[in-house]
Amino acid sequence: VQPILDDRIGRIFGIEVPLYSRHLGLAGRVDCVAEFDGVVSILDWKTSRYPKKKENISGYFCQMAAYAIMFEERTGMPVTNLAVVMDVDGHEPLVFKEHRDNWSQMLLDTIKEYHTTKNYPYDDFMILMRIANKQKLRNFITSYANSLGIPISEKSDRPNCVHIMSVHKSKGLQARVVMVLN
Repeated sequence: VQPILDDRIGRIFGIEVPLYSRHLGLAGRVDCVAEFDGVVSILDWKTSRYPKKKENISGYFCQMAAYAIMFEERTGMPVTNLAVVMDVDGHEPLVFKEHRDNWSQMLLDTIKEYHTTKNYPYDDFMILMRIANKQKLRNFITSYANSLGIPISEKSDRPNCVHIMSVHKSKGLQARVVMVLN
């Protein structure tokens, strides 16, 4: 692992940083926030007895996306890149990289699951966009939500739907579940 650390990590912004988010209602401790391959990233150190495939570590990326949101909320510094550095017994270390916004689909799947299994009404959910002009991401969310049968609206007064809006427009509104995207 040492060559990865030496060759790919630049400026370090924090190690073992305790974080929390009022928006997400979550807290946690991020392993590292640093430049990785020249880009500010959330870094997570993992050990494993066996090599893992990227498609089997989605939970790691969801956790790191939450850390990225918490770090930005606390510091004002956006961090949209995620990197898992995994030391594997008897094998070369593995590095998996992702972009925080790639987890939008999982976000909507989670909304569908909560609606279906826990009977949360759709208007208990609010998706906030930290940067309102991300039309491509908005279009993806709307399209995927429609494919799942999730009613979604940018109008806060529309009943029984998931509301998607900028953080600024959400002021004074409440929701049982709030998810923040970049």
